[in-house]
Amino acid sequence: MAHPLDGAKAKIARARQHFTSYKNAEKRFFTGRKLPLVSTRQEFDPDDESWVVRIDQVVLPPLRWATILGDFTNNLRGALDNMVYEIAFIDQRGQSVSGTAFPIATDEADFDGKNLQARIKALSKPHRAVIKGLQPYHGWNGQGDRHPLYVLADLSNDDKHRVVQPALIAPTEFKRQFPHHGTNCRVDRKRGLGGGTSMVGRPLEPDTEVARIPLVVTGPEPQMEVKCEASGAVGLRDGTFLTSFMEDAIRYVADAVKTVAPIFDEPAAVALQSVPRHSRFQPGPSRHTVNVTATMTIPAG
Repeated sequence: MAHPLDGAKAKIARARQHFTSYKNAEKRFFTGRKLPLVSTRQEFDPDDESWVVRIDQVVLPPLRWATILGDFTNNLRGALDNMVYEIAFIDQRGQSVSGTAFPIATDEADFDGKNLQARIKALSKPHRAVIKGLQPYHGWNGQGDRHPLYVLADLSNDDKHRVVQPALIAPTEFKRQFPHHGTNCRVDRKRGLGGGTSMVGRPLEPDTEVARIPLVVTGPEPQMEVKCEASGAVGLRDGTFLTSFMEDAIRYVADAVKTVAPIFDEPAAVALQSVPRHSRFQPGPSRHTVNVTATMTIPAG
């Protein structure tokens, strides 16, 4: 007899497989790379007498990574939704249930609002309280700045209804090296050592200014040579690192399933384990025509 949470657990297991596929692909992408991840365009800005460095070209990961990410998120999102359906099936004593989903709320008022409550209206009050305790607004002590459920919800919605989210190179370290003197110029330390956009955790994109070095011009056509080196990881456009998000999301969804598991040890739940679940695919008249031909062989007499 299958356990009611077997479907959710199978989806989590499938998400783990997607995560392994992604990690292997990322390792192959970065290992042994001879060309740099990023090239720069450098020029003198006469308006403020600075040497400006901008990103010119960036190596982009293959689009296939985005499809792996989409499959990963939809499996975990589906695991949460399946979990809520199974709880509703118990609370409705095996009657038909529709419109269920795991709510992901921004705060308590959002959770208690009409829209999200409609997704768990078939759950008993104690079981709604369990789902409320799993909400991301209670806080998070994982690796990422955003709770993985918020990232999961956004990725799943975009992947299913809007656009495949591309994976981008987001540096974990970005170094700039330049000499004190250049051709017909030197660094103007009175104005500081130059700034630029902080690139750590931010996807590398063409035309982004990464350094602006103030100069003292000593002759015509001043020139500097700035070396930029990026140590890369892969992230989304908002700076979310994929590896840490995927690890956190798997852990959180698996923990959520463990949290609700005792519900299915209750006598009412055990009694309903063998009852067929309602779905859009139910036994009925065959839609196919089957031709059966009978052949009889009579032995020669």
